[in-house]
Amino acid sequence: MKTQILKKTRKGFTLIEVVAVMGIITVMMMATLVFMGQSRTDKELDAAANNVYASIREAQNYSLTGESVYSINSECNRIKFSYQNSDNSTMIQNTKESGEACTDALSEYTLENLVVFSNSGSISFVIPSGKSDVSGIYSITLSKKNRFYNVCVYPGGVISTISNAACPVNP
Repeated sequence: MKTQILKKTRKGFTLIEVVAVMGIITVMMMATLVFMGQSRTDKELDAAANNVYASIREAQNYSLTGESVYSINSECNRIKFSYQNSDNSTMIQNTKESGEACTDALSEYTLENLVVFSNSGSISFVIPSGKSDVSGIYSITLSKKNRFYNVCVYPGGVISTISNAACPVNP
């Protein structure tokens, strides 16, 4: 007589297998969420840096076109781009060489999404040449969480943006 060996077929998964798969999925989800959070911060910083870049370029354009009080009062021969870390705002204004304002703000912008300036400062552009008062590389640093972005202004009027690095010597 043959002994029959009954094979027990099992259907389904054991508890250990299910827990192991859930652990792997959890680790993958956490890695994805961390990456998405950093990506969002980078996009917000990039957008803010591009807005600051556009504001500086707008100030240059005002100085080149002479769209200001300069045609009425030749003492008002500067366009000043200023930024404040106290309220994270920028302003473009027509000024005298001394820095005294000739007009109200020509343009204003406030940073959004908790992006902040690391300091305060200003850059002036001479009317009608558009040359800046920058000697050397001028860096405007924006930051959020542990990430930062630099808007670099060079003496010749070139403006660039760079993420998580200092302004390069050559644009």
